[in-house]
Amino acid sequence: MAYRNDVDALATRASALGLEVQTKSEEVKRAAALLYEARERAKLPVLDNLAADRHEQLMGAVATVPAHEVKGHVGLQEQTK
Repeated sequence: MAYRNDVDALATRASALGLEVQTKSEEVKRAAALLYEARERAKLPVLDNLAADRHEQLMGAVATVPAHEVKGHVGLQEQTK
């Protein structure tokens, strides 16, 4: 009867390994999805860089506006009076 017990043990082991493979396959799929999402997020611009770029754009725009067009502007000559 040792033979039958060995066969039963191997059948049980094969079944357990099959379940483990299924579980690991699902984990691999989830990890692959997370990796894909992380790579997609990495392609997006960083907000700090956007803020700095926008600040530079605004400062450049302000610098190009003539002083007499800025509401409430007090010119240098008016300040010294």
